[in-house]
Parts: sequence; C-alpha cells; structure tokens
Amino acid sequence: MHLGHGATERHWLPLGGWYHASKYGVEALSDALRIATAPFGINIVVAEPGSIRTEWSAIAARDVKENATGSAYSTLVNGVAKTLTASSQPDARTTSATKLIDKTIVKIVRTRRPRSRYRGGFGSIPMLFLHWLLTDRVFDALILRAFAV
Repeated sequence: MHLGHGATERHWLPLGGWYHASKYGVEALSDALRIATAPFGINIVVAEPGSIRTEWSAIAARDVKENATGSAYSTLVNGVAKTLTASSQPDARTTSATKLIDKTIVKIVRTRRPRSRYRGGFGSIPMLFLHWLLTDRVFDALILRAFAV
C-alpha cells in the first residue's frame, strides 16, 4: 500500500515542487507496480488522505522561512509559512485528523478486492473537482489567493 499525500497527481503547494515531484514519482511507481504484480494476485493500493493534521506542516513552515526569507519569493514564503503553520494547529479546519488514515487503512485491509485508489480527507476531493472544473490559470490564481499572495 502506498500512502500518498492526497490527490497528489493534481495537488501541489507553492514552493513545494521538490516535494511533490517525489510524491508524483512514488505514485507513478505504485501505478506501474499494480499492473506488474496483478498476475501474482498482489493488490497495490494508493491511499490519498488529503491534508492531515500533523507536525509536518509546522516543520515545513519553519524550513521554508529559514531557507527563503529575504529572497525574491519573500511574499510567497510568508503566505505559505502562515498557511502551513495554521494547518498544523490542533483546531485547524483545513486538515483532517490522523484517525482518517487509520480508518482508511483498516477499510483497505479488510476489503477482499480493494479499489486501486482511495481518496478522502479535507481538500482531497474538492481540490480534484476544482482542478477539473477550472483552467490552470484560474486554479493557480485560486491557490495564490489561498496563500495570501
């Protein structure tokens, strides 16, 4: 089972290209393995839980500020750091609790023939829908606005 970032093939954060490139790569590997291992009865499942409330966001916020403050990206850095910090708080409305991952994994393990992809959690499905509905330029503008840029 590959536990992905959350709708990774169509979701990204500003300044996170390096991170999302690795996630896309692992997702592509999972998709390829699903086909290659199917003849042996092995199910490869990608779980994309969306934004989960963990300390990762606070760490990422700190790191982006340490490495990019004072650069040409200062405005974007501040917006990204502010959003990431807020999403790591216990009462954050823009993230899901870690229990969501637990429930999803249990569901996958208990399912005789699991789907190849499970999505859920805050932002996962709505973000995919918005990306499908909007042009790239409009979606980009929406993301920049969400990060106060």
